[in-house]
Parts: sequence; C-alpha cells; structure tokens
Amino acid sequence: MKKAKFYQPTSYTIDKAVAKRAELLYESEGRVAILTDSITTSHLIDRALWTYSYMSFLPHALDTDPYLDDQLILISTNAYSFNINWPLICVNTPIRHYAHDYACVIFSIGCSYITDIRKQFKSLQADGVEVEFSKG
Repeated sequence: MKKAKFYQPTSYTIDKAVAKRAELLYESEGRVAILTDSITTSHLIDRALWTYSYMSFLPHALDTDPYLDDQLILISTNAYSFNINWPLICVNTPIRHYAHDYACVIFSIGCSYITDIRKQFKSLQADGVEVEFSKG
C-alpha cells in the first residue's frame, strides 16, 4: 500500500526540516527527491543542505547540475526530473498528484494552510493511500 506522510515543522524552519528529513531518507533509502514550489525554495533547500551539519555531508544538487545521474539527493521544481523509485519530499506542493506515481514514502513539508493539508489528507485516504500526520 502506498504511504504519504504530512509533516508540519514546529521547532525548525522549513529548510532545516527538509534537511533533517532528507538526511533520514538518504540514510535509509540511499537516494532522495525533493520537489519544491519555486526556484527560490529550491535554492533555500540547497543552502540548507550545504550547511546542515559539520559532521555529515548530504550529497545533493539542483536539477541544473550537469551530473544529475550521479546525484543522490536531487532538488527540483519539476517532478519529471526524478526517478519514481526514489522517496519524494514535497515542499509547499500538493502531493496528491504524485502519490500514485512514486513507489516510496512521500513527505509533505510546509503546507501553508491546515485546510489544504486536511483536503489532501482526505482525498489521499479516499484513494486508498495510507496517510499519517505529524508535527515536530
């Protein structure tokens, strides 16, 4: 069964929350796709991954990188840039459009409005997707 997880950061900024999720998924899955709502958000996430931790480096790139096939964490505003077998993190983007295409767990981070999260939550459940919601 497909799974979707909504995560609403309460103690982190969105860029730090995405970096933490990306680290956890990278450690468990080996590759991560990060879909953002804008180039500005993509650059914010890129900076957060570069400065995330002095103890560990998260190998990543924007979708403009010439060596995309070598990247383990890829950031893009275009969902078609990703391999559908990678776990997907959606940042400020609705995940219903992607829940059936991606094989792995999908995280939605940073939805602006709780009503938007509720709508996505209910529509995914109606589609037979197992849905979780957490704050942190």
